[in-house]
Amino acid sequence: MVTPEVFVNVFSPFSLFPKFAFQIAVPQPLNSAGSKASIKIDHILGLETIDAKRRRRDSQGPDGRADMPGRPSSSGSGSVPPSSGSGSSGGGMPGGKKGGLSIGAILVLLVIYIIYNTFCSGGGLFNQSDGTSSQSESANQIVQDDSQASNYQAGGAEEEALTLMPVPTRTARPAKTAAPDKGADTTWTVLLYQDADDSNLEQDIFMDLNEAESVGSGKQLNIVSQIDRYKGGYKGDGDWTSTRRYYLTQDRDLFHVHSKVVTDLGETSMADPQTLVDFATWAIKTYPADKYVLILSDHGMGWPGGMTDPAPKASREVNLPFTEVMDSNMMYTREFDQALAEIIDQTGIGQFELVGLDACLMSDMEIYSAFAPYTRYMVNSQETEPALGWAYASFLQALKDDPAMDGAQLGQEIVSSYIKEDKRITDSQARLDYLRQGSPLGSLFDDPQDTDPAKLSRQIEKSITLTALDMDGYPALLDDLNQLAYVLQKEKPSVVSSARTYAQSYTSIFGDDVQPSYIDLGNFCQILLQKSSSADVRNAAQALINQLKKAVIAEKHGSEKPGSTGISIYFPNSRLYRNSYAGARSYTQTSSRFAAESLWDDFLAYQYTKTTFEFGSTKAVVPGSNSRSVVPGLGQIEVSPLQLSQTTADYDQPITMESTIKGSNIGYVYLFVGYLDADSGSILMADKDFLESPQTRQVGDLYYPDWSQDQSFKLKYEWTPSVFTITDGETSTVALLEPVQYGATPEEAVYTVDGYFHSTESDETHYARLYFVNGKLQHVYGFQGDQPTGAVSEIIPQSGDQVTVVLTWLEPDGSGGYRQVSEKGKTLTFGSQSLSWKEKYAGAGDYILGFIISDLEGNEKQVFEKVIIQ
Repeated sequence: MVTPEVFVNVFSPFSLFPKFAFQIAVPQPLNSAGSKASIKIDHILGLETIDAKRRRRDSQGPDGRADMPGRPSSSGSGSVPPSSGSGSSGGGMPGGKKGGLSIGAILVLLVIYIIYNTFCSGGGLFNQSDGTSSQSESANQIVQDDSQASNYQAGGAEEEALTLMPVPTRTARPAKTAAPDKGADTTWTVLLYQDADDSNLEQDIFMDLNEAESVGSGKQLNIVSQIDRYKGGYKGDGDWTSTRRYYLTQDRDLFHVHSKVVTDLGETSMADPQTLVDFATWAIKTYPADKYVLILSDHGMGWPGGMTDPAPKASREVNLPFTEVMDSNMMYTREFDQALAEIIDQTGIGQFELVGLDACLMSDMEIYSAFAPYTRYMVNSQETEPALGWAYASFLQALKDDPAMDGAQLGQEIVSSYIKEDKRITDSQARLDYLRQGSPLGSLFDDPQDTDPAKLSRQIEKSITLTALDMDGYPALLDDLNQLAYVLQKEKPSVVSSARTYAQSYTSIFGDDVQPSYIDLGNFCQILLQKSSSADVRNAAQALINQLKKAVIAEKHGSEKPGSTGISIYFPNSRLYRNSYAGARSYTQTSSRFAAESLWDDFLAYQYTKTTFEFGSTKAVVPGSNSRSVVPGLGQIEVSPLQLSQTTADYDQPITMESTIKGSNIGYVYLFVGYLDADSGSILMADKDFLESPQTRQVGDLYYPDWSQDQSFKLKYEWTPSVFTITDGETSTVALLEPVQYGATPEEAVYTVDGYFHSTESDETHYARLYFVNGKLQHVYGFQGDQPTGAVSEIIPQSGDQVTVVLTWLEPDGSGGYRQVSEKGKTLTFGSQSLSWKEKYAGAGDYILGFIISDLEGNEKQVFEKVIIQ
């Protein structure tokens, strides 16, 4: 074995990790379902050569030359980051015009270490140090490979005493027949808890209220709403901003509420669980019925909870780590648990027939655990929801027409009607408003007035998920999850990490510098079946898949969410697991019932500290500050210096890039292009894209790349000097299209561009993420603040709204290092033409070319060289 060298990736959220020796194995054959990358055998070197293709394509090829942006400001001086490849060939990159450095091999390592510490160890909302022995502190605190990790004894890891808030006592689940079943004479009360106190959501939730009103209450159906509007957002229907309670009576006007206001409560905090208790107990006692439905509409964030409300500022004390970054203006998962327990206790209804969360990211095991004692059925979404929300008019009309249905049938109605039967699609006037000029959807069709509702719904459905769950099946589902968690102690950690990395994932609320941590539970099990050699693991995974199919009574997902089976679970990588705000301590306290009932927190502790556990364990597990960190998906990767066919080329002259890669736990391989601003010595991160592997794996309708493991191969790519811009038809700007989802084909791969979205109506600005597929903008999602963390919701731009693109620079810090700096670039305006990407020849100047190899933990090893484009 070679002597380990310490290296660091300039763009990785981790600090440093070791490099290992490698075994060379026989290359695997090309899978018939694979990409278009070709394989050639170098008979002299005995290496597999992969002629890779990039995933993002522009069918027309480069058109014109890009106007490469310069730094709006410059500070410090320094050199271009040196190549990270091992060996001496290729060398370090020459510096910019200011302050270039000439250094030897030893100094190269020092400079790289400085580079990381200056701009790669922080920057996000959830990047603060939590005082634990995390990977970013010292290389000798990391268990360096699976064999070493397996020899680590659990007794070496201390567990801190953890005091959890009391979990409400769980009583035996009543049979479905416990609720009065009078057939056609059954009466229902539907409670709509609608927190529209948000600039992005106000109009959408207000339209949902109008959809419900289009059905209205009847002899056997009471529809009651409590809705809180936002001051300064949607100005329709009088622009009132207080909290009102309505008893809905039928009215066909989708833009004005004509039902009688029962009570005007003034400004209330819908994030306060007591507000929910007060509404529900009032509605149930005032409008008694045989069966009750509770639907909560607002932001969702997965296991932390949801229902945010900025006004009035909450004053209640919530002693959770998560409150340090989200304060108390949200309803935490354990507070949902406690609120519903109080509602059941005060009203004596036993259980709700159905509870639905018309909110993002809430169809996960942790949420279902909190609600399981209080409802017979649930409906939730795994992913961020489109602005439309649910099709209230459709499923409420079905309930009004057939009150003899039960919660299962109602849940199935909610799922089946989702999107395609929404009034904002089926009603011509509402559809025209929804497709108003500026909307990405509107510009995808020739004429919004003549848009076919079926085509529109199919377009929107590409990104959706929705699940109806029979809660009687949840206890068995939890038992099967516990069995899987227990036997995963026998599995190779790299296999588990691979399943976590490639399983269908959903939007991250924890920032974009860590891997997504909400993954599809069924898809995770499917990949385990494909990769595991353990009979116990395979049997447990199959049992969990079988129970998912029984408990999930309705599920739908679009082509952009392949691999979705209905329920998600939190599976962070090692870095996020150690975070004080989003890691083990916050997770177990916030999802207190799930931590008490499941072994999942025990398994996560095992995965990242090798702390073994017994099947009957019931305590919440939080590794102590002295516990060692295990990084099971760590990449044992070596990359040779990058070889270029030429270092100076014309703008349309291809450059061949070659490097030899050795290693295991390779997750993704990327192309990287940076533009060197000569005046400041800063590097613009101009392009990053998936490189296609020679073999693509398929699990259900999910595809992911499969790179050689424990093998040596030569990676070859021909770069035609080009970058990608996005344009509104008038203004164009170079933008980093971040690869997000590999897709079954290049046309289905998903990319994002970050920016600041400014609404002309509300005059507010939010951090936003723009999603592109096959060259066209599909969605705009906005975060609540000015960082890409926390609650997120879809934004429907109006004509005149703008987005200012975020440019990411690597800036000299004046002492030989670099720091990452985000700066505002050009501003694009939404109008009649949708934003789209265009490939352009690279403008004249100096560029940094390279490959980035990501391991299963998200760590990235890179190799770069400098080229000049004339």
